[in-house]
Amino acid sequence: MNTKLTLVLNDSIISEIKKYAKKSHTSLSQLVETYFKALISEKNTSNIEKIPPLTKSFTGIVKTETTKSYKELLKEALIKNAE
Repeated sequence: MNTKLTLVLNDSIISEIKKYAKKSHTSLSQLVETYFKALISEKNTSNIEKIPPLTKSFTGIVKTETTKSYKELLKEALIKNAE
């Protein structure tokens, strides 16, 4: 079921987004709906699901002898490079 929604936006933003929608062969309503779906999806997914597939494929390739978290390792590297 679709429901009408009224938005109040700056005139220049409306003009630019209409141009973008036309170039993209879509409607302004579809753009707004897609954006809102992305916001909802982003909020409801875990961080691991946000990682692109190519990046995910590298997970576990490198084996380390440490039990430190990546944050601890990053902190140490940044301190070392700052010296």
